[in-house]
This record gives sequence, structure tokens and C-alpha cells, in this order.
Amino acid sequence: VNGEDGSVQGLLQLCDLAYTSCGVGASSLSMDKSLCKTFLKGMGAPVVEGLTFCKDDVDKTTFEQVSQKLGYPVIVKPANLGSSIGISVAQNDDDFALALHTALGFDNKVLVERVVKDCFDVNISVFKSGGEIFASALEKPLKWQDFLTFDDKYSGAKSSMVQAKREFTFE
Repeated sequence: VNGEDGSVQGLLQLCDLAYTSCGVGASSLSMDKSLCKTFLKGMGAPVVEGLTFCKDDVDKTTFEQVSQKLGYPVIVKPANLGSSIGISVAQNDDDFALALHTALGFDNKVLVERVVKDCFDVNISVFKSGGEIFASALEKPLKWQDFLTFDDKYSGAKSSMVQAKREFTFE
């Protein structure tokens, strides 16, 4: 589980070893979807409406909060995991119960967000070298259903994103 969350970077810093990647703070903040959402909202960035629940706080009022504040459909995801692992779309309370159970199997905190219709994925790589920041072309995968699953992104099957067509822009 640890690695992208800043823990490895912290260990390397304690050992005074050089590494390549984001620092401890940026890695930790970007790995926790709930904290990142709060940070971005505080910076004035538009974010999808959502709710965060910790495992010990989930009860029957959780369902009421979701249906009253967000409505269905919602997307349910572990707060601290990447690559679409443990993510589900819930259309109703029964789906939500299963999605919540799935997400809590991966993390003790979950983020529930209103589903955004007609959205798309955009990928970009950014790095800094010698004080200069470089960015790749924007890549828009052309396959999209409810959301990109782990298998869509990484399985290598003919129907996965590995083999899917992409649209690029260099602007």
C-alpha cells in the first residue's frame, strides 16, 4: 500500500538518500483523495460535490446523507488508493451498500461523489529538470463507460486502455 503516499520518500529523506518523485507532502496530499479535494476546494478549484466517511462512522445515517446531499448515482472510492482499485458506481441504496463494503475493504476512509455525466479522462506527465518544468501532450483515451477500471487501464487485453485509441493535443 505504501509507496505513492509519501512514506517511502520520508524514509529516503531520513536516510539522506536521493530519490526522484514528488516530496513527502505532495505525495501524501495527492494520494488521499479526500484531503486533496479539500485542498483544491480551498484553493478555489472547482470540485465535484462529495462526502467522506470513515469506517467507524458508517451507520444508517450514511445512506440518508448520501441520498439527501448527493442523490444517485454516486461513485464510491477508497480515499487512499489509486488506479481505480475498489471504485464502484452506485445507482441506489443497495448498490451503495455493496460499493461501500468494497471500498472499505481497501481503506478505512471512503470518498463518495456525485457522478459527473459526459465526462472524460485526460492524462498528462509533468516533470522538473534543472529548474525547468516539462509537460507531455495531453492524452484523452477514447474508450469510456462509467469510469476507467483497473483492468481498462492496465490489463493489456485487447479491450483494455493499453490497446485503446487515444486523442492527443500539443497545445
